[in-house]
Amino acid sequence: MNFPLQIDRLKDMSITVVGMGISGLAAAELLHKSGAEVFVTEFGERSKFIDAIKFLDDLKIPYETDGHTEALKKKADFIVISPGIAPETEILKNFRANKLDMVAEVEVASWFFDGICIAISGSNGKTTVVQWITHILKSAGINAVAAGNVGYPFSNAVMSETPFTHVVLELSSYQLHSIASLKPEVAALLNVSADHLQWHGGFENYFNDKIRISEYQSKNDFLVLPGWDQILIQATTTAKSKVLKVGLNENPENTVQVVDEIIWLSVDSKWERIAAVRELPIPGRHNVENALFTITACSRVGLSIAQIRRGLLSFKGVPHRLEMVANDGRQWISDSKSTNVDSLRVALEATERPIWLIAGGRDKGAPFKPVENLVQEKVERILTIGEAASRIDAELNHCTGIIHCENLQTAVGYAHANAPEKTAILLSPGCASFDQFSSFFERGEIFKTLVKQAVRS
Repeated sequence: MNFPLQIDRLKDMSITVVGMGISGLAAAELLHKSGAEVFVTEFGERSKFIDAIKFLDDLKIPYETDGHTEALKKKADFIVISPGIAPETEILKNFRANKLDMVAEVEVASWFFDGICIAISGSNGKTTVVQWITHILKSAGINAVAAGNVGYPFSNAVMSETPFTHVVLELSSYQLHSIASLKPEVAALLNVSADHLQWHGGFENYFNDKIRISEYQSKNDFLVLPGWDQILIQATTTAKSKVLKVGLNENPENTVQVVDEIIWLSVDSKWERIAAVRELPIPGRHNVENALFTITACSRVGLSIAQIRRGLLSFKGVPHRLEMVANDGRQWISDSKSTNVDSLRVALEATERPIWLIAGGRDKGAPFKPVENLVQEKVERILTIGEAASRIDAELNHCTGIIHCENLQTAVGYAHANAPEKTAILLSPGCASFDQFSSFFERGEIFKTLVKQAVRS
């Protein structure tokens, strides 16, 4: 089937949606409203999807739970798959064997959107960049929304009663794996480091899915890349879009760069001052990089220097990304959004005090060796939690002392009782949250609650 599909072609099509998560439900509703015959299949137990079932019942959309039996029998024109379903899952192998087209929810939603799309991906930093761009657009009076992997499905955005003129999409490798025509006017690929290796079946597959962000762009679109990453630059030489580079040093090839701790934007062959690095509202060298991507994207959708500067400097940051939770002589920091080893590295580099690190969760398969030197240099104790605890111990116990705490409550209690003053108690798990929590956000919120209870006691 050739994508994108014209909306009127969806009428009376038979479409199967796999998964009752928020993106699956949003896609089901959007397609149902377009006149398609929609069926939703969920492998999980019915008791865990009571709200989803009520939602589908209200819309009169048929469904199944506790397995994919009907989905495998049902003939569909195409399949919409939820992001978390791995390519080698049995149901997806069955669909491939039957030569059924499978697309992501973001792909379907893109057919309904005729505004400006800015798409951001990368192993780390993408949520900050997405929210920063959205904040700048809104502060300039533009009706913009952050959607995609930030927790608000693109399908919900296109069903909004007040149509958005700009969408800023956070795209995970899972979503990019199943696009078929998604064409952002501006795309940015921040970085690529080892993540989700088990899902993708190795780093090469993961990397190749990440660079798909520019696959359907044209010569009138823009692809923003880190000028310091020659591997990414080389891997995207076949991109049809105009490549823009950002840099931390002076280079005539850069569109945005840092010179003598001042951020400059190239406009009509002239360099315009945006801001001093020290003026940025969120700390850390990684956020200087994030600012460069943010500025570049905003400059390509028509914003003035004044609009960019105003929004750039009034941004408050993203919850659970190096968020200061409390200070009782010790800094309590939530970096729950750290779900991979490279994100953990960034957090360790950005934290200035001696660190008591709370780490662990669901292991993604990447080694912890890349943070070995930082742990030796900066971490006084590691308090391990979750499934990855034994692996962290095996790989890092020669670097510092390790305390097995099993869960977050025990780790916070131990740190509160034992961490000395002028240290930083840093929750930066370096792992997924799904062994003990529904999301990194829930993990971070529970951490904040536990910390506030502890420092008040």
